[in-house]
Amino acid sequence: MRDIKSLGFVRGLAATAVVVLLGTQAFAQSTFVKTVGQVQLRPGVMNPFALPAGTQYASDHVVVGFYANTHYATMQYAANQVGLTIRQANRYDRFVIMDITPEAESMGMTVEKAVARLLENPAIRFAEFDTKITPDFIPDDTLFGQQWGMHNTGQSGGTADADIDAPEAWDVIMTHPEVVVGVCDDGFDYNHEDLMNVMWSNPGEIPNNNIDDDANGFIDDTNGWDFSDGDKDIQPAPGDIHGTHVAGTVGAEMNNGKGVAGVGPNIRLMGLRMYGGAGGFMSSLTAAIDYGWENGATVLSVSYNIDGFTQAMADAVGRAKAADVVYCNSAGNNGQQNPPRQALRQMHDNVVFVASSTRNDTVSGFSNWGTLIEVAAPGSDILSTFPNNNYASISGTSMATPHMAGVIGVIRSLNPGKTARESLDIILDVTDKPAGIVGKVPGGRVNLANAIAGQVIGTSNVNNVVPVIGSNTGGNFYSFHVSGDSNSYDILSVLVPDRGFYAAYDMTFVAGTTTDVETMQLSLEGTTDGLPTAVYIYFFNYVTNAWEYQTSTNLGGPNTEFSFKTRKGATDFISSPGMGVKVRVFTIQSVRRRGGVPAPYTLKTDMAKLELLGG
Repeated sequence: MRDIKSLGFVRGLAATAVVVLLGTQAFAQSTFVKTVGQVQLRPGVMNPFALPAGTQYASDHVVVGFYANTHYATMQYAANQVGLTIRQANRYDRFVIMDITPEAESMGMTVEKAVARLLENPAIRFAEFDTKITPDFIPDDTLFGQQWGMHNTGQSGGTADADIDAPEAWDVIMTHPEVVVGVCDDGFDYNHEDLMNVMWSNPGEIPNNNIDDDANGFIDDTNGWDFSDGDKDIQPAPGDIHGTHVAGTVGAEMNNGKGVAGVGPNIRLMGLRMYGGAGGFMSSLTAAIDYGWENGATVLSVSYNIDGFTQAMADAVGRAKAADVVYCNSAGNNGQQNPPRQALRQMHDNVVFVASSTRNDTVSGFSNWGTLIEVAAPGSDILSTFPNNNYASISGTSMATPHMAGVIGVIRSLNPGKTARESLDIILDVTDKPAGIVGKVPGGRVNLANAIAGQVIGTSNVNNVVPVIGSNTGGNFYSFHVSGDSNSYDILSVLVPDRGFYAAYDMTFVAGTTTDVETMQLSLEGTTDGLPTAVYIYFFNYVTNAWEYQTSTNLGGPNTEFSFKTRKGATDFISSPGMGVKVRVFTIQSVRRRGGVPAPYTLKTDMAKLELLGG
């Protein structure tokens, strides 16, 4: 370990001539531009010397980011000027790692001097130390027990319901689209009985053919990549258990008669090994973040101390934000208020930090908290998977983070149209707020069942349509499927003497027989080619065996889109076995006062969609 205060010499200048900011992490803004030697930091770029006290970093290499479109020859020249070489095995598109050559080291070159020298090059956007990362968990004896964090019945002296209410949500989300969560950790045992069937599989890669089939820069990355050792094998090193435990909490296989259940039954686990092996440095995490969002992960779970996060890493989180990916990180285990890492939340709103809660709904004594630690999740004595088909209980904000990451994954599956921040807000708006938590974490404890309440748990298109009044002059049930495509289902109205012109049809949606639907939302888009026309919507009630009025509106002129929710007790409108939901669209242009008869019209429906909403 090197202490950041032991700076040595920079190009012959005494260390006392090097102006640095020590202690709390800060960022170089227009009002804060410090100099290192005679070199100014780039505006908006973090000061590499402004690391939290005690931060450890690599003593043999540095991380360098160049401005866009810099030629590789320029990068090589910059490295050679300082006595460094570019590491080819870890050469990424957005930054490079430069190693100190033995010759330069023998002449007194250090990473501190190298960073200062590199910052003099105008082609370089940032040069910084590769800070070390460590897991945010507390090793403990192997305590085999129950998953109280998922479902707390008061076992082992806990408080009933001090959990994320997972069982209350699982029936609703079992059949929803898969979502990929990238587990940035020390790898995980992909042969584990509870993990082997929930692995992410790279669709563009042919396994073990020694070819980069999808041209993403990684050969045979069928389940992820090892950024620590630079190979395809994400299996942890002997003795590394952290990532396997985290992966099990996120998404261990459910209903397989073995072990434990993960938070999300629809989650696929992407292995992003960035700790262990050759070491654990911020550059490996940075590369893992980029791989995750570039290869389909919508959530990244990181249970590591990133208090000394770097410019390269912050940039990667920003790229993940641009790709609409949530970055979920542990709050830390120092029992500290406002840890330095939470500054990353100020920079990017796709970030969430997670504190740890106990089985009695208090903040764990070891857990950090702060103004930007937005939520807590179960983290004390958490049972999950261990390598070699084992299971054990350990503690830490490392264990809280995968609970939150799993919940985020579920919400992203249910709401594919929501942004990263919108997905987080859905969760954070409906947390539980026990008194033992909100005193330190005002956002409360995450609750999966609350988060899916009112969320779309199923969407159905029309699969059958039958004219009731009037004649079909164009289109079929496929015409209802796409909004604004100008393909419509058309009904020509008919005259009912002394009443007016009528047009109506029935449509059927397949909605299964689930009892977890509380309400339904029907969206329609359509028009009539005549005067404004009254539209009445009915749902068939299978309990009363009658059509039940829901709402009405007017159509006319350009296409109009409207939507509404049914009353609670929506299961009355879902048939068993499997006849689906029947909806009647009924329109009328009534006879005018003094006997005026309106002209015939055509009811044109361009889109109809039924969404099932959770309770």
